[in-house]
Amino acid sequence: MNDSSRQEVLLSQLPRRERMRLYWGCYWRALLFVLAQIVIMVPLTWIEFFGLNHWMGRSESVFIVYVVATETLSVLLGFGFVALYVRFILGRRIGHVRFVLVTDAGQSNAMGAEAGRIPGAA
Repeated sequence: MNDSSRQEVLLSQLPRRERMRLYWGCYWRALLFVLAQIVIMVPLTWIEFFGLNHWMGRSESVFIVYVVATETLSVLLGFGFVALYVRFILGRRIGHVRFVLVTDAGQSNAMGAEAGRIPGAA
């Protein structure tokens, strides 16, 4: 696709049907990533809980370690899935709309010469 066929479109400019297709397309993809995170996180949480319980015994300090470890793992896994979701959705076509990253020429000049450069471009 060449640059002449691309144009910026505001969400409010899309017909209602296209907006609904866009919302649905984002929703079901996000739902897949949330379900994948749950499918990974639940077994890890159970393994962690029973492993700590068996290894360290039942005490309040074990519960604190369990909560901290579970929350840390959840945050890391959540961030990883958000990063995967963003990578997955960029460039995808949903209806007549495709998600692409766009830089503003004025912004890239203000941020420095490297900000507007595309990695791998000559």
